[in-house]
Amino acid sequence: MIIECDGYIFHRASLEQFAYELKRERELQKLGYRFYRFAASDVVADPWAAAFEVIEVMNEVWPEFSPIRLPPEVSSFVQVPRQSEQQRMGAEPQRLRPEADTVKHDLENEEVSLEEVAERIRRLPLKKETLPLNVDAALRRSYARAYEPWSEQEDLWLARQARVPGTDVDVLCKAFQRNPGSIKSRLRKLGVSEKTYLKKMLGQVNLRNHYRVYEEGGAYVVTSENTKGQLYECEVRPEAVSYLHGKMMGRRITAEQAGRILEPVAERFIKLSHANGDKRRHSGQYVLVAAVVLGQVMVSKEGRSYVYSVI
Repeated sequence: MIIECDGYIFHRASLEQFAYELKRERELQKLGYRFYRFAASDVVADPWAAAFEVIEVMNEVWPEFSPIRLPPEVSSFVQVPRQSEQQRMGAEPQRLRPEADTVKHDLENEEVSLEEVAERIRRLPLKKETLPLNVDAALRRSYARAYEPWSEQEDLWLARQARVPGTDVDVLCKAFQRNPGSIKSRLRKLGVSEKTYLKKMLGQVNLRNHYRVYEEGGAYVVTSENTKGQLYECEVRPEAVSYLHGKMMGRRITAEQAGRILEPVAERFIKLSHANGDKRRHSGQYVLVAAVVLGQVMVSKEGRSYVYSVI
């Protein structure tokens, strides 16, 4: 018998993950295994009730084995309506936490800002008021929800906020009141790639497109979003910015000119995510935007064009 506790985010993270889960279940059923599934929210809300259900099923399905009974001190306070196996398989599972539906709706249909999420997190009660003696109590003083079990609400909010441009681990720690290790570990369990949230945003520049500059893995990642909402990305090595700054210090240039100057080092230090359009001008534009954010270049609009002054 296989008992599974399914979280919505992980088990429905993608079509590939969903297909894998179904295939795995079919293969195990061929080998004679029986599946009994719980929603994660149900187990978190009432773990003893879930355990009692499993014991009931095992007693009914395998009567040849010695009956499994809960100890008196447990069974005295666990009250679960008894159902036959046929009733249980045919009945719609009861949601022990109906508010999870509301949270799921928030995630998929409502724009919830990080500030609003942080406020909702502050209103969540603590389940572990008293901590075990073998844990670092100082961590709870720095992060109010340290050692707390993650709720389904928090999982849904975290998965969404981690994908918002400009969000980094420090921002998530402050909003969710958790330490960096807890945030990173939870995001891995939710199937969120580290590349999504490990970028630290350095600044933004509004020209014809909206540019954001991040720092990631020793390089600058420059994103460009046009008026149609299309997003492009370019990785710029610090060497490219230094090369342009050294060649053009004290002079005024355009993106086209910057692209020509960068040609000798472009292949090594500039990686465009798209190949359409004028690659040389795009390369110059991205490097100049990074330099503007770093304070090495000033930009001004002259007519319909932008001119950059290398400081």
